[in-house]
Amino acid sequence: MIKLIRLEWKKNNIASFIVSAYKNKTMNLMFSYPIKRQKILAAQMLAGNAVFPIILTVISLIFAGLSICNAETKDLQ
Repeated sequence: MIKLIRLEWKKNNIASFIVSAYKNKTMNLMFSYPIKRQKILAAQMLAGNAVFPIILTVISLIFAGLSICNAETKDLQ
């Protein structure tokens, strides 16, 4: 079930990325460079799909560490 939700999220993310790139007219600029389209799209999607989860993971680890520190401090008092 989680894999299905994740797949659906990625599908919508990729579709919205491509549509927004065409609306902003950045897609035409990107395709004017002598690089394969697949490489351009793959690099942008990788950056978008890799950076966001990493940031969320770091934030959640910070909050988890803070909550553990608060729990230990309360136990000592």
